[in-house]
Amino acid sequence: AGPALDLEDRAAERELVNWEPMSKSAFAAVTFWQRRIMPAKLLGGENLPARRERLLFVGNHAVWGLDVPVLLHSLYSEENVFPRPLGSHAWFAAPLMKELMAVMVGAVDGTEPNCDLLMRKGQNLLVYPGGEREAWKKVSDTKYSLIWGEARGFARLALRHAYTIVPVATVGTEDTFQVVADFPLSKVLRLGGLIPAPKSKKTAGNALMEGSTLPLLLPRVDELQKVYFKIGRPIPARLPTFFQAEADTGHPDAELYEPTPAEVEALRDEVREALEREVSWLIDF
Repeated sequence: AGPALDLEDRAAERELVNWEPMSKSAFAAVTFWQRRIMPAKLLGGENLPARRERLLFVGNHAVWGLDVPVLLHSLYSEENVFPRPLGSHAWFAAPLMKELMAVMVGAVDGTEPNCDLLMRKGQNLLVYPGGEREAWKKVSDTKYSLIWGEARGFARLALRHAYTIVPVATVGTEDTFQVVADFPLSKVLRLGGLIPAPKSKKTAGNALMEGSTLPLLLPRVDELQKVYFKIGRPIPARLPTFFQAEADTGHPDAELYEPTPAEVEALRDEVREALEREVSWLIDF
């Protein structure tokens, strides 16, 4: 059973690494109706590095994550880059969801081993540190607010693999759709509290966490507008000289740097501040 499982794991890894996006025309067709409802404008393309690899796009999640396919289309059609979205583990445990997300947009279960594997190959990735909590905004939440909690794994991985972080802000969706009620998702799924809430969302996602709600939306017909994306200035992860040289070789067996908690915290804060500036710029645009 051991060798068979090992072969199965290797096949899954090959499938994960070898994914390629569909043609631009096919992806345009797939996202056509969503783009008709949510026409987009991409700004800041000049900030993208000339070398379109080893990029970690970090964004703010709009409500329900409705803007993600539109962002991917904009980046793919206008800048010829298709970062693979990292998703919550819970989404990939849902029947057919894993296959649908993987085939359509190359989405990846955002576990540390998966990220390490793809980053060793230099693949471009897209992450939303706010995750489901930020996408499932409550009536009381401020529009376009960053709700990151303690999320910092993206910063640790960027430092470990010497990636360049690209802030990408989103504004527009939360003016078009209004959160009118908070559906008590966790309470319903846990049968009114008969099933205890998990202590961590790492295994079950945000849905079962105590107090988790799902936003119920209504379109603001009188305020329909474009969705705007703004690419900010790149933030390179800064490594000690030896590890930077190792990373620059692009060799999959290069020795990796393990950053200190202080380094991770500093990069996380720098990225958050940069993203908040871009969001504020778009709101005032």
